[in-house]
Amino acid sequence: MGEIPFILGGVEATSRPTDFKYAQLRELFAQLGPGPVSVLDLGCGTCKAVEGALREHPNVSYVGVEQDAAALAQARRLIGDLPTVQLQEAFGEQFSGGTFDLVISLSVLEHVKYLDAFLETSVRAVRPGGTLMHRYDLGHALTPSTLGERLRVAVARRVPAAVPAARFTTSPDATAIVRRLGELGIVDLTVRQAQAPSLKAAMNRIDQSTPEGQRLAADVVALDARLWDELSPALKPEARDRLFPAIIVTGRRAG
Repeated sequence: MGEIPFILGGVEATSRPTDFKYAQLRELFAQLGPGPVSVLDLGCGTCKAVEGALREHPNVSYVGVEQDAAALAQARRLIGDLPTVQLQEAFGEQFSGGTFDLVISLSVLEHVKYLDAFLETSVRAVRPGGTLMHRYDLGHALTPSTLGERLRVAVARRVPAAVPAARFTTSPDATAIVRRLGELGIVDLTVRQAQAPSLKAAMNRIDQSTPEGQRLAADVVALDARLWDELSPALKPEARDRLFPAIIVTGRRAG
């Protein structure tokens, strides 16, 4: 059975908005204000996470960059009808367009083979005073779902040159990412972890296309953040990563 359509702002959408990423994007887009704003999404995938937020915020001009042709084709089916959307087929580090109010990547850094080039591109694309957010997942490395994924992560760590860029999977070092972003001119950097597995499972069952669902999703995000604040100082790194397997690095470009 296909996904059930829902209505946002009088427009029929083609997927049901769920999960932590959608809830975070909805909040981020709201913080940008009601005026015209621009967003660059490096490694946009199928755009399932951003569809609902874009339909709710027609003031957002969005550029999505994705190297996988099949994922990009699905993205075009989901949001290609929006006049404020542009989609490009390329690796994120190959983007060479203008500057944006907000630059994001969602579940991407763990798949980036040329991480330094990707980070440089993401910073270059942020306008002075704009916001940068990289959100990535540790689950592929911590809890690989298949033997192939386990092998891919192991080889990427030990012999990265042996893994094609399109299949690269690893576990990036947040400390190194923050250090490099700081060198590139990103200030006010923060690192948080999120997405406790049980809360993620609950979030994936919340229909955020309704006001009630959006309020409930906001409560789940707030609870997840509170648990991180309260529990993380006492957790050893491995326990911390397993309990909060999503890393969120945010900052703004100086100037």
